[in-house]
Amino acid sequence: MRKFTFLLIFFFFILVSNVLADNTKVYFTVNSQVSSTLYKYVNGNVTQVHTFVGAYVYSIAVDSKGNFYAALPNSIVKNGQILLNNVNALDLFVDSNDTLYYAETRSSPSLYNSIIYRLTPTGPVQVYSAPPYNEIFGLGVDSIGNL
Repeated sequence: MRKFTFLLIFFFFILVSNVLADNTKVYFTVNSQVSSTLYKYVNGNVTQVHTFVGAYVYSIAVDSKGNFYAALPNSIVKNGQILLNNVNALDLFVDSNDTLYYAETRSSPSLYNSIIYRLTPTGPVQVYSAPPYNEIFGLGVDSIGNL
């Protein structure tokens, strides 16, 4: 029985690419070669939220109103609709004010770096640029709201 439980947990973490939890809900994606599906787990029940056909989900975020964001190859979507195009975001984060931040990796033959943006009503605003040849994985804030 212990071996079966270990294998079940092992395969769960291989299949589940992104996990996001708050006090009452857990959101996660299951990525395959042909699609990615976003699920929500609440009180022992799992429901499917959205399926992204032909796309791999790199990161997910959910704001206080229940809007979900997903970083896909070349775009960021909000509730399944394209929010930003031609963006190579690898990580997303929504702060307590429902402001979306994302880390985008840019590369060219002579430069490779990551930049953090804050999405405002007028468009993306650069917040931080990593040193050349460094990539940002993981965004979050501390207890007083600093990125």
